[in-house]
Amino acid sequence: MVGDSMLPELKPWDMVFFVKTNNIQVGDIIIFENSKGIDVIHRVIKIRGERYITKGDNNQWYDWNENVTQNDIRGKMIFRVPLGDILLRDD
Repeated sequence: MVGDSMLPELKPWDMVFFVKTNNIQVGDIIIFENSKGIDVIHRVIKIRGERYITKGDNNQWYDWNENVTQNDIRGKMIFRVPLGDILLRDD
């Protein structure tokens, strides 16, 4: 993972593992393809019909410009390997 939008849950360089599923719930961390074709890892904060509203934990605003549907979702996070703690340590 690269970026800081999911701090403190996920740190840059953490290794994140996902599973493909249709069982997405509020609070899940998902990876989805955004409208620019880029994979994004954010948390589901609301479900409105077939649309998932997402937000990075460290972001002030939700992803208002994204229309995330089940077709966009590549997977749901099942666990992470905290490499960011190791690689970013300052000692």
